[in-house]
Amino acid sequence: MESKDGCKDSAVNVPFTVNGVVANAAYDILPVNGLCSNRDIQIQNKSTVLFGWLTKVEIQWDYGSNPSQVEIDENPAVDEIYTHSYPNFQSPLTRTFQVRLRAFSGQICVREIIRDIVVNASPLTAFAPMPGICVDAAPRQITQARETGGLPVLSEVYTGKGVSASGLFDPAAAGVGIHTIRYTFVAQNGCTHFSESQIEVWPRPVARLNVALPNCEKNAITFNSTGSQANATNIAGWRWEFGDATPPVTATTNAPVRHTYAVYGNYTASLVVTNNRGCNSLPEPLQVKVNPLPRVDFTLPKICLPDGTGQFKDITTIPDNTQSSFTYRWDFGDNTVASDTSIIKDPVYKYSNLGPYTVQLKVRSNNSCIDSVSKQLIDVFPQPKADFRTNKDSICIGDVIDFTDESDAIVRNITKWKWSFGNGDSSFVENPRYRYNAAASVPYSVKLFVYSEEGCISDTAEKSIGVWSYPVVSAGPDFTMLQDGVRKINDARGTGNEVKYLWSPPTYLDNRQLQNPTIIRPQDDIRYTLTVEGRGGCITTDEVFVKVLKTPKPPNTFTPNGDGINDKWEIQYLNDYPGCIIEVYNTAGTLVYRTVGYTTPWDGTFKGQQLPAGTYYYVIDPKNGRSRIAGYVTILR
Repeated sequence: MESKDGCKDSAVNVPFTVNGVVANAAYDILPVNGLCSNRDIQIQNKSTVLFGWLTKVEIQWDYGSNPSQVEIDENPAVDEIYTHSYPNFQSPLTRTFQVRLRAFSGQICVREIIRDIVVNASPLTAFAPMPGICVDAAPRQITQARETGGLPVLSEVYTGKGVSASGLFDPAAAGVGIHTIRYTFVAQNGCTHFSESQIEVWPRPVARLNVALPNCEKNAITFNSTGSQANATNIAGWRWEFGDATPPVTATTNAPVRHTYAVYGNYTASLVVTNNRGCNSLPEPLQVKVNPLPRVDFTLPKICLPDGTGQFKDITTIPDNTQSSFTYRWDFGDNTVASDTSIIKDPVYKYSNLGPYTVQLKVRSNNSCIDSVSKQLIDVFPQPKADFRTNKDSICIGDVIDFTDESDAIVRNITKWKWSFGNGDSSFVENPRYRYNAAASVPYSVKLFVYSEEGCISDTAEKSIGVWSYPVVSAGPDFTMLQDGVRKINDARGTGNEVKYLWSPPTYLDNRQLQNPTIIRPQDDIRYTLTVEGRGGCITTDEVFVKVLKTPKPPNTFTPNGDGINDKWEIQYLNDYPGCIIEVYNTAGTLVYRTVGYTTPWDGTFKGQQLPAGTYYYVIDPKNGRSRIAGYVTILR
């Protein structure tokens, strides 16, 4: 072949095919049922040719309304599928389109087929943006999806992570993150449409719970949420639970929270924080060991002034038996001194004045739990005043002295007495009676102190008691003296301290207070008692008998005739002169009777023979300093 410009070329031999008879145009509509406007319509080429092959296929999808819209396939194949999208409509419920397919075998050999395609209206869905949700939130019903075309519904189905078919979204099941949720609307004609929207599942905040020591029952314990994480802009709320059945505490600030446990023990406290998105943290547990307080107690002493010393006894206990680790602080409430405290367990404190005093004991346990108790010390007693009286202040050996207590307890009663008698002996009765059995050169010092029922000891009352020996006294031997005579009592003696003499009775005595008084002109026998009083009024007595020798009185007659009357010469008082000598003479001077002592009166005989009646003369020598007596006596027959 040569061009107009003289260029030449030659072509190779190209084979060609001669097709057979006119093609048989045919197609299938896919799907067979339920064509929807929002889905591609497919037809499957079923055109054939007797021999050879199809050379071209032309498809007019809307032959009745838009025949110029043609789809041409220059290399068609049997069962080849062609897809077309019709306008998506929601009204009317169906539309009919004519589809014309022309099948070519060669250039001009053509055959066509026209079929009606009924397309259903398709639903149209809208899915508005969904707000975020906290992973801890309750499942939420999705309301943002809807069908806008107004088609009758067959079903509405939600799909996606964490959503149920009915649209209940469970953030916990979905988990933290951004999730795509699909809303699928199925109309009664079987056409579907879906829309998708995303929902963000927000993470929980993270609660961090701390507690400040010490943790003690009945004391406010400080909790804080230091370290909590918002996982959002900020934390907006705190909800505290303390595990002791008390109501939760809510707060809107991060300020520490104080809580008091009424009883010691192990508790599980928890904190839930809420961020500004409204997301709640998981409860953050914290095991809180609440330590027991010391059960503070002590015993109060009874204080006795002026000593003022009191022993305070700690009796504090604690349920965990850690008493050995206690530390103490006592305040004795004594404002009169600069320092009135102690840190020992059982202190001794000395008060100087009457109370009352407020005594406080504060005890700290090994867990730094502190409690205290205060008590009124009212038992501060004044010192009792000892006093007593005696019925005597000077006594003699062997005498009994009565002691009478007159002490004053000031407050309440006296219950004990301690007497000391100055000689080593003592007594514990209230009003003793005591006998001293030994004298002393100086008075005994008798002392008394008493105890009140509170145990307070009095001062000491003291009195001196003189105990003296009895004088040694002797009134001398008995003696005789002449009636109307004078004689001094020479042998009376008295020894002792400051002795005084007293004779009784005073009859015939010149001075009864003399040691050796003189007896003057006694008339009768007399017994004198000498009383010697020594120091202390101690009295000793002795007696002396004074035989008074009266002047004998011989009768001048007697009648010894045997008639029993005046038969003997009875001489009055002569028997008091045992050494007397009596001589009787007759008128001739003859001695007719003589006797020494006159124990047997003369019966008027001489040598056993009766003397004749008549007058006789006598001489009586009484002795004992008395002069002779002479006279006569007449015997009568």
